[in-house]
Amino acid sequence: MSSEAKVSISMLEGKIEFSGSEGFVKEQLSLFKSIIETTLKSTPRQTVIQPTPATPQQKVASEIQPATNYLRVFDISGEKIKITAKIPGRNLAEKTVNISLLYLLAKSLKNEDAASTAELREACKEHAVLDSGNFMKYLKTKKQYFIINGGKKSKLVKLAFPGKERASELATELNA
Repeated sequence: MSSEAKVSISMLEGKIEFSGSEGFVKEQLSLFKSIIETTLKSTPRQTVIQPTPATPQQKVASEIQPATNYLRVFDISGEKIKITAKIPGRNLAEKTVNISLLYLLAKSLKNEDAASTAELREACKEHAVLDSGNFMKYLKTKKQYFIINGGKKSKLVKLAFPGKERASELATELNA
């Protein structure tokens, strides 16, 4: 019986994480060895500011991983963002919210803080969950997650602080 093992690497700090049986971790390290070495050599080191209870915004910023840590969730190439994970949710409303959270997280990984409702609708359409008549209603029911600005036809959506936390949690769960 194998014992549990864990390896943690953050590309910002020079780390990635594998956990599971000792054999699984060894296998993953050997499979990803060249990618890890190449990425570690080419990724500039950044100091991560440890959050304090008085600065919750810093906490989320340091917990959001680079796109390379969500390989099972996103495919980000140039301007195109594709959510590749199966979207959890019991109904269209939950799936719409989850797609929007993930899409906005991917935008933030590209250093963009907002997406148009058209972009979010397209992401929902790609996953066959777009309910055109209720799309905005679904987002507004989770107003703690989203900041919605703009006119009647053209709106921009951003993640509020709880939305950033939830999006990061969701992406981490889906990536596991």
